[in-house]
This record gives sequence, structure tokens and C-alpha cells, in this order.
Amino acid sequence: MTKGEEVLATKLLWMLALVLCLCLGAASAAGAEADALARDITGQCLFNGRESITDLEDGNYRTFWTSHRQEGAHCLMVSAPEAVGGVLVRWRNPAPLAAQMKQDGEWITVAQSDAAYAALYLPLPGLTEFRLVNAESAWAKLEICEVTVYSQGTLPENVQVWREPAGQVDLMLLSAHPDDEVLWFGGLLPYYAGERQKECLVVCFAYNAYHRRLELLDSLWTCGVRAYPVFAGYQDYLTSTLKDMYQYWDKQSLYQDVCNLYRQYRPQVVVAHDKHGEYGHGAHQAVSDAARKATKLAADETQCVGTVKTLGVWQVPKVYIHLWEENQLAMDWHQPLAAFDGLTAQEVARRAYACHTSQQQKQWAVLDGGIYDNSLFGLFSSTVGPDVEKNDLFEHLE
Repeated sequence: MTKGEEVLATKLLWMLALVLCLCLGAASAAGAEADALARDITGQCLFNGRESITDLEDGNYRTFWTSHRQEGAHCLMVSAPEAVGGVLVRWRNPAPLAAQMKQDGEWITVAQSDAAYAALYLPLPGLTEFRLVNAESAWAKLEICEVTVYSQGTLPENVQVWREPAGQVDLMLLSAHPDDEVLWFGGLLPYYAGERQKECLVVCFAYNAYHRRLELLDSLWTCGVRAYPVFAGYQDYLTSTLKDMYQYWDKQSLYQDVCNLYRQYRPQVVVAHDKHGEYGHGAHQAVSDAARKATKLAADETQCVGTVKTLGVWQVPKVYIHLWEENQLAMDWHQPLAAFDGLTAQEVARRAYACHTSQQQKQWAVLDGGIYDNSLFGLFSSTVGPDVEKNDLFEHLE
């Protein structure tokens, strides 16, 4: 090889090395971008051509924005400064959601969710200009409490991406109202859903204001619950006796509803309110009554016959009632939980209760001990025998 050829070869090697470095750098940058956390870019977006719409960004679930028709649809127009990875919509009136982009003068659906969740995250394929519409009918009005727009990247843990419950759940909590799930059951959900990774399904029977539904979702997500709850759709009434409550709620309908929930979701463990309704609330008493009555009904093919063929019968292995005096156990909500960076189940439950912002002026607090001790549960019914260790609702089931 001549000296000139050596120089040329050296230059070629340097050029190849430079190209390789550039390729590796580009790949590394792409990987870093993919691994980066998605950012909240809501404040940089335009909504319907405006810098902000207060009711969509004020953090207040009691306020909401209502759509008006534009370009042939009730919609929310969004313009973002960078590619959008998804939007989280918190509804006043939940509806299926679609994102559309304009192509050749026509609005084309590019992402859609048929789930009518009150807090709905819709992933998007890197759009910067799009509109949100009701997926079932573009003519339907949108009533939205909050919208959060996220950049592309890995979603932070606090972004609610709800899913349907599994075909069979581990634990079903029957809760009369939003906030009861932590006030009277303490660290139950943080411990079993968050720490133990049990499939937990919360059934909420009654609420009188739409914002309380959103507060419940914030609370459940804080506790580690990822299965979207069942909202049973009962109207709330303040009564102090079971008899009075059944003047408003039809007893047999309630029994049948809970029976069918047992059959549909086949829980291993059911937990429900104190038979006296804790401080005496009639709705708590009714939920507790139905939880106990439905235990036998769900296992009997001659009862609730409308679902026997479609769902079959189901004998719940273990049913616990808050403060039930027989076969009682006391859960320890004060052990540090790895899933919550060392916080205890009780501390997580208190954070969850803080999500119920509309209830903070009341006298209640998340407490174990005292007459409404949220760590005390009695085994009302069991197909696997009595508890021996008395430190785990799933004793004998694992």
C-alpha cells in the first residue's frame, strides 16, 4: 500500500467511525426519548383557539365546561406545541371518547375508547392538532370537568388508566358512599390492592353529586386499585334505621343486585359495612344487610333465577363484616409497605381520604381504634373454616 493509499484508508476509517457514532447517538437519543416520562403540557395547549378554558384547568371537579357545535360537531379542539401521547378527560357525564384529525377536509377518527369511565385516558398517535368528540355521536354535548394533555413518553404512576375488572376478583368491597372505602375500612385497599397486588373491586352504591365520583376515583387510584369500580346507581338518602332506608331502596332489588354482583365477579373475599351502619347511617346498614343476605342467595340456583343460566351460582368463600363480633380479627395497618415507599396502609388511606375534597369539612377521620375501629372485621361466613392466625382476610385461601 502506497503512502497515499494509507492516508485515504485512514480517512475512510475515520468517516466510518463518525457515521457509527452519529447512528449510535441517534439511537440513544430515540431510546432516551421513549423512556422519558410523559409531561403535562396542558398549559401550553390551545383549546378551541384560546390559551385556556378555566373550567377545564382549574383543578375543581365542581366546575365543568359544556361544548358548543363547531364544524358540524360538539367537540373540543386541541392544538399542542409538540406531539401528544394522550389525554386524560374527567367527565361530568361520562361518555365514550374519540380523537379526530382533519385530513383532506374531513375529520377522521384516529383513536377511540368505548369505555364510559368518569376519568378516561385516551392514548394518541403523536398528534399536535385534533378534536375530541363523543365516540357514539358527534352531535352529543360534552360536559367535561378537567382535561390534561400529556406529551409522548412513559406515563407517570399518578395518571389514571383504568381497566375493566378481571373475570374473577380476589376481593370485593361493598361501600355505601365515596369516602367510606377508607373511613371505615382503613388500610384494606392499600394493603391488598397496592401491596399484595390482589384484584380488588369496589362497589359504590350511592352518591348525590358527580364530583364525588371523581373524588372516589382519585382515592382508589391512590390506594393502588386499578380495576374500575362498579357504581350501583342508588340515590342517597340520610336515614338512621334500616327500616327507613328500605322506604327508599327496594330491599328485594338490592338483594338481587348484590347477588348478581357475587355471581358475575366471583370474589374470594367480600367485605362490607357494620350491620349497625357504623355511626348509624341507613345506607351503610342496607349494604351490610344485602351483603349478608346475598351470600346465600348467590349460591342457590332457585334464587335470582334470571342470572343462573348466564352467570351460574357462586358461593363466596369468605365474607367479612366491619365490627362483626363473631370470629373477629384485627388487621395491622401500621406496617411499612414496599409498594408505597415505606408508608403504612393507614397513612396511604389518609392520603386517599384527602382526595375527597368535598368531605374535608366534616368531623370524620381515618382511624383505627375507638368505637368505629377500621381494622376490626368479623368472619360472617366461611367455606374454608374459621381463621386461626387472624391476621389475613385470605387465610386458608392461598
